[in-house]
Amino acid sequence: MAASSEVAEKIGRVQIRDWSLWTKHISGDAALAARLEALPEDALITLIVDGERGEWVKKKNSKTGAPTPGLKPIGPMREIWFDWYKTRRGALLEIECPDGDGRSRTSALPRRALNARLEAASPADQEAAWSAFEALAAAGWRWDGPRSTGRDELHERG
Repeated sequence: MAASSEVAEKIGRVQIRDWSLWTKHISGDAALAARLEALPEDALITLIVDGERGEWVKKKNSKTGAPTPGLKPIGPMREIWFDWYKTRRGALLEIECPDGDGRSRTSALPRRALNARLEAASPADQEAAWSAFEALAAAGWRWDGPRSTGRDELHERG
């Protein structure tokens, strides 16, 4: 019985709490969380989350140069993660690094190369999004509440 509980303790889990994967939301595998935090900005890494293999990129450092402890999904994983965020927010999913050591499989890419890998919206999609946004005001939607002081407050994070 002790062996099965030891195995369960070694399973890394991540909670879906944002559009990005934050290392503070990883439990069960502190070493993996620490390795992901230590990645340089813009480093690419492959992770398996809930059985889905996908690419992630380490978030840019803050304006002060401090590392940001999060990763953004890219490519097909972006659509999967965003769907999970909409439908499974708060769920705990298994997470692992397939190469076992948590290091990026490719070196950090220059910003230009990274942007080429991210999907850009077509001009038609951009126009449709802007039209939908403008339609909200025409439909009577408006915000009379106080202005947010920042992204953390907007997303009720601490």
